[in-house]
Amino acid sequence: MSAAAVDAVFAALADPRRRRAVELLGRRPYSAGELAGTLGLAPPAMSRHLKALKDGGLVERHEPRAMSGAAVIVALRVAATPARAFEVFTRDIGSWWQSHPLFELARGDDGVPRFDPAGPGGRLVMRFADGREWEIGRIHAWEPGERLAFGWRVPSFAADQTTEVEVRFDAVGAETRVTVEHRGWDQIPQSHAARHGFDLMLFQRRLGEHWRGLLAAMGRRL
Repeated sequence: MSAAAVDAVFAALADPRRRRAVELLGRRPYSAGELAGTLGLAPPAMSRHLKALKDGGLVERHEPRAMSGAAVIVALRVAATPARAFEVFTRDIGSWWQSHPLFELARGDDGVPRFDPAGPGGRLVMRFADGREWEIGRIHAWEPGERLAFGWRVPSFAADQTTEVEVRFDAVGAETRVTVEHRGWDQIPQSHAARHGFDLMLFQRRLGEHWRGLLAAMGRRL
């Protein structure tokens, strides 16, 4: 590596926000918009930081894949550390969860969700007042203070039908940005009972409203 290239690397890493961006990108791909939101930067500023990282050979730009429009993404900043936000989302989910008539896991849904067992390889279940239990999905990722992912199924799904929820916890100053991405609804036909006959965009809008309400309820527990 030439002296100029070495200088470019050190210059790129001189800013703590760029170091944080490199750390995040080491975990998974991010769009420029996602990074800007996570780091609390305006898009033009994020573009400048990414250019510096690219000039230093620390990041590469990839053409975005065609979007299916099948992901619901909502976010909320909460006054807590990422570790605390993760704890309340997982351990205390039964205390802030709110049922919604469009997204019930059973008719007259009176269930309480819980991660049981909590941790890698565990599952998210809904337990009802009459003793019944429904496994919503298996835990795919359990990274305390950083990331959580789990399957999401309703009883009317066929055996090969599922969606996935991913939750990210990113420090933004003294707060934490909690981002929920619920994806895979393009695999569920509009005629399916879980879609209520809504086209995909309308269904996702309603589901996004539901998740925003859930995050707000979680935030009130912090």
